[in-house]
Amino acid sequence: MSGLIPQPFIDDLLARTDIVDLIHSYVPLKKAGHNYQALCPFHDEKTPSFSVNQDRQFYHCFGCGASGNAISFMMNYNRIDFVDVIEELATRAGLTVPHEGTAQSQKVKEDLTELYELMELVIDFYRKQLQDHSQSGCAVEYLKHRGITDEIASKYELGFAPDNWDYLIQNLGKSEAAKDRLYKAGMIIRRDNGNYYDRFRQRIMYPIRDQRGRAIGFGGRIIDSGNPKYLNSPETSIFHKGRELYGLYQARQSTRNPERLYVVEGYMDVLALSQHGVTNCVATLGTAATSEHIERVFRTTSEVVFCFDGDDAGSKAAWRALEITLPMLRDGREAYFMFLPEGQDPDDYIRTNGREAFTDASQHRPLSNILLEFLTRNFNPAIMEHKVSLVHKATPYLQNLPQGSLKQLLLAQLAMLTDRDTSQLELLSSHRETHEIRKSAVTYSAREERKLVSQAVKLLLQRPQLALQVTEKMSLEKSETAGIEFLQALILLVKKNPDITCARILENWRGTRYEKRLVQLAPGGQSRYGADETCFESSDFLQSEFLGIIYRLEDGERKKRLVEFNTVSSTAKLTKEQKEFLKNLNPTARRPGQK
Repeated sequence: MSGLIPQPFIDDLLARTDIVDLIHSYVPLKKAGHNYQALCPFHDEKTPSFSVNQDRQFYHCFGCGASGNAISFMMNYNRIDFVDVIEELATRAGLTVPHEGTAQSQKVKEDLTELYELMELVIDFYRKQLQDHSQSGCAVEYLKHRGITDEIASKYELGFAPDNWDYLIQNLGKSEAAKDRLYKAGMIIRRDNGNYYDRFRQRIMYPIRDQRGRAIGFGGRIIDSGNPKYLNSPETSIFHKGRELYGLYQARQSTRNPERLYVVEGYMDVLALSQHGVTNCVATLGTAATSEHIERVFRTTSEVVFCFDGDDAGSKAAWRALEITLPMLRDGREAYFMFLPEGQDPDDYIRTNGREAFTDASQHRPLSNILLEFLTRNFNPAIMEHKVSLVHKATPYLQNLPQGSLKQLLLAQLAMLTDRDTSQLELLSSHRETHEIRKSAVTYSAREERKLVSQAVKLLLQRPQLALQVTEKMSLEKSETAGIEFLQALILLVKKNPDITCARILENWRGTRYEKRLVQLAPGGQSRYGADETCFESSDFLQSEFLGIIYRLEDGERKKRLVEFNTVSSTAKLTKEQKEFLKNLNPTARRPGQK
């Protein structure tokens, strides 16, 4: 573990990073009034709707809704993790990223850097063997037989490991320190007596890169009839099979924002498809698809197509992928399955039928169709027990499916098949209790209160220093209104950091359940309370508006508590706290400007 990155460093890094300069290095920006504009890098468009505000260090696209600060942009544009973004921004700023912990943390980071550099040397070494080694003829012949051109071999950096027990060690592991690094990288194996030998021998080598393009491991295919047919690097500090996807880096190099990704089963499938122009394909590394694999796919594209053989093994793998993908299918994400004729792999299929047939959307079956087909197998709507069984069978799948349009449509379909009310099925699928929820007797609108809270947060994102106007007397601590707790936390954050910016506020809540809503409410963000209507208002107006909202929220809380007290027949039954409240209650709440 490299330790946590201190929050003050992240804040300082954001302060040093000019979002206009950063985004302009990726996307040409043009001045447009107070802001900068460009064609959105996150969706196709002909008219610029992507806006960058230098004062607030914030970007927003009015076309697709993409919004955020410098860190958000780097994560979404380059499809890299938070820590990797911090590393890159720090390099740009000439800073070294500190990690909370010890000098040991820095040593770990240096060791990882050494491994990445070593793996680059190993890739170059094996590529040279494919070109020059006397034993490489069989590997070259195999690749030619599979139709792999020099261009594809170069794109995927294919190499060759000679049939020698210590060939890699002789060339890149001459010292004990070098052997130790090769061992930590998973490239050599240590015997019980302390000696080492090469892990990969007599194999075509497929280098594996992570999404940033760093060399992290290898897959190797045996040339002769030996076993195992395919051998992967072991788990190391830089390589994790259950997380990485072969070909993802190359796919993103070909198309930064692919419309979809095809997930296939092997290295040669990726090469063969790429050979025929299907460059948006990836493969798992000899394992079944994991949730981390699927999440990584959906970070790159909104549509995934799983491609499996049409045999029993392919069907089982498809069902495993369906179960893993189901919880991730929120609105805007789509999953499809393509089953090949039995006995054919993607290479065979695309050679026989061509690229158009492989990419034909009519060949891709939606996940929802496959799920319904499974649930209704042998289902007879005329038999009541079948309807009961269908509900029982469907419930766990519905529970795993996130709220959204797909879930509602599936519920409607199942309700029609089982003669049940959609709300009944929804109750089962959301784990909700069946008892009736007690309705509040208060007359003050909860919806209105939530709207006021959102407006207050929006104003604070527009002008954070408004929070300094909130005095201790303006207390909402006892309020149960949705969002009040967050509003109070935001006010407290600003009071502790009077110079805080919108970008830093967003960063403070990154990765929490509040992040998405904050982005929507931020200046330039889209929400039902207006896209950016407060941007050009005066400070006095914004202050008056903000304090007015705070007073209205306090007023609403008073009214709700009065209604609660009125249900009690006499003050004798009131608690001491309630009596004190009634005694001190001012029925006319003071408004801004009143004395």
